[in-house]
Amino acid sequence: MATFRNRNGKWQARVQRTGQHAIAKSFTTKQDAVQWSRSIESQMDRGSYIDTTLAQKSTLADLIELYIKQVLPSLRGCSEDTIRLNAIKVRPICRPALTSLTPKVLGDYRDQRLKEVSAGTVIRELSYISSIINHGRREWGINIENPVRLVRKPPTPQGRNRILDEAEKCRILQQLQPTRQNRRNPWMPPLVELALETESPRLH
Repeated sequence: MATFRNRNGKWQARVQRTGQHAIAKSFTTKQDAVQWSRSIESQMDRGSYIDTTLAQKSTLADLIELYIKQVLPSLRGCSEDTIRLNAIKVRPICRPALTSLTPKVLGDYRDQRLKEVSAGTVIRELSYISSIINHGRREWGINIENPVRLVRKPPTPQGRNRILDEAEKCRILQQLQPTRQNRRNPWMPPLVELALETESPRLH
């Protein structure tokens, strides 16, 4: 059943059902409050209501912090991932409630970051965000759709295709030669030379 009260010039609607958390929202007019409460009750009656209370109270920064503490320690590359996630956590996109994190917001974030870093970095950041939201949905009761899946990813950057020239090969082999000042393995220069001679030819 819904209840309404006027508080500080705003109408607050509150919907409470047995066995469920109370849901409240404030509106400028009582009419809007009544319409919202009827919509929520109708969704509950159909069994289609999704409780986003926790998502409304949480930010992406909150999820990242929880992910760093609870998940990363058990994963490989924990130190590097922690540094990268802490860098993402302080960005403006991580401050609003998770329910405000729409594909449009993420698309604007992608476009802004592409002006600052490489496409590969942007793809990695979007992947981090997507993974953390998915984990929050599975493990922490964050009832939102993952908006990252609706965001177009930047084209994957092509890998480098470069062959050493003769001068560079000579410098490498020269540096590998054993001298009186060091104890380099005498077999290293011929092994490297063999590797260079048998490398795959460049594709044209």
